[in-house]
Amino acid sequence: MPTDSSLMLAPTPIAGESPSSWLHRLSLLHGRGAQTLLHSVGIRKMKDPDITLTSQQFGSLVRETNVSASMVAHLGTIYEPLRESRYRRLLRHDDRGRPVYAFCPECLASDETPYLRIAWRFTHWDICPTHRIRMCYRCLGCEAPLLAMRPPQKFYLADLRRCSMCASDLTLQSADRLPQEEICGSLRIQAALANTLLLGHCFIEGHPERVPLDFLMHALSTRQLDGTGIRDTPLTPQFRLLCHDGQMFFLFLNFLGTRGESFPDVT
Repeated sequence: MPTDSSLMLAPTPIAGESPSSWLHRLSLLHGRGAQTLLHSVGIRKMKDPDITLTSQQFGSLVRETNVSASMVAHLGTIYEPLRESRYRRLLRHDDRGRPVYAFCPECLASDETPYLRIAWRFTHWDICPTHRIRMCYRCLGCEAPLLAMRPPQKFYLADLRRCSMCASDLTLQSADRLPQEEICGSLRIQAALANTLLLGHCFIEGHPERVPLDFLMHALSTRQLDGTGIRDTPLTPQFRLLCHDGQMFFLFLNFLGTRGESFPDVT
């Protein structure tokens, strides 16, 4: 039977960190598998913490710890617009249907505390905008994917820089470096897609109203997406998917409050 007990200590969420990343760091802190840890506070077994865990459940994980519930409440809302099953393909899964992440080895290498970025879970996030390299999708040592729900480890010494299967150092993987002039369009549409997925709607140039996420789903399924916007057909006008600088502010509004901190992006 689960025991509704306090964990006493919890890591402070990092701006731009994904829910499963924080959950894994919590697991490392307590030397327990994520499923065991969730069960200890009365949360049933789950396959995908990113879209299943609620703000209330994240709050239960930090009850009576050194971290306030308000600091982790936003984790339960990040992927909320994508919880419906029809949006499943917008999030990365492996060929066995397990939730997985892409990763940038150079980002992980430069982190003081390694963590998984929110956008690394998105199917169409293929280029690291910081380092201009292609994202990696598997450990080169054992070809295992980077799982959102990492399995229990015999020794809880490895952090997110290490493969959960073979403990290989993921930061040592090489990746294709891409010329800036060749990827500008891809980076723009990638950022616009990320904002759209997190908000659950998008804005189209020249159209004053919000456009539902299903519009984007249709554009992706019919391959009407390119580096400059969304095209209907070659014979009809082009529609541009807009990326507003302030969109990410709404995602972290409750977390940052009015403390004067700069809001993060999805990179």
